[in-house]
Amino acid sequence: ARLARLLGLAAPALLAAGCAGPDPAEHFAALQASLVSKGGLRTEIAPADAPYDRGDLERNFRLIAFRSEFPAAGDIIDEKPLSKWRGTITWRIVGDDRPSDHARMQALGARIEAATGLELREAEAAETPRMLIMYLSPEARPTMRSALAQRFPEALLEMFDTWASQLWVVCYATTYRGGDGPWTSGALIGIRDELPDLLRDSCLDEEVVQALGLPNDDASVRPSIFNDDEEFAFMTEHDADLLRILYDPRLAPGMTEAEAAPIVRRIVDEMD
Repeated sequence: ARLARLLGLAAPALLAAGCAGPDPAEHFAALQASLVSKGGLRTEIAPADAPYDRGDLERNFRLIAFRSEFPAAGDIIDEKPLSKWRGTITWRIVGDDRPSDHARMQALGARIEAATGLELREAEAAETPRMLIMYLSPEARPTMRSALAQRFPEALLEMFDTWASQLWVVCYATTYRGGDGPWTSGALIGIRDELPDLLRDSCLDEEVVQALGLPNDDASVRPSIFNDDEEFAFMTEHDADLLRILYDPRLAPGMTEAEAAPIVRRIVDEMD
């Protein structure tokens, strides 16, 4: 999920602000302006001032792929097994979407295909998409929530409810498994329609790529969208390299960090 950082306010302060009822469009316009004024939401994907090497990739992959932004309640060690998709990933954009959202997803899908070997395509009308991308206004969220409840268990909708009701969650992704063993089956992605353009597009990049199996954010990972300082708006070449590592066939879903570590090292050593 992308969490709001505005004028030094932490999540509890923004949650309280959400209860007070600020105008969401004004709130997020101010958030975007604040981030940009501080050098954030940069649009470069290969920034010259943020070099990285093989050691960085190995370390950063382990931080992002084997940790979770929201560990399960009661977890002592914040570690998760590796998650991956296989087969064609069909996606559909619904809600308060724009033609530019579809164009953005097509371009992002092409970059993901180049990095992973996966096929991503927009679902046909009669297909049930594996990745549902929802651009929703506040008014549209209750109707979508009711529709999702007819298909998904309540536990899967907990993050939807938090996102819909609290301004500090700007956008989110939730993945699920079912019928394909340890492989990820699908994802729900929520993006607020009231976001200004740069935040709106940035949310798409972050949530789609995180849903592919890179779920964590870490303040030490750079240059990357997997960092809540929001320095970079779009999937960087560093992030594409993390996807290349993840979708190397030598890594299997369900692997622990200890099991995968020597394989990750070999993959990174072989990278150009």
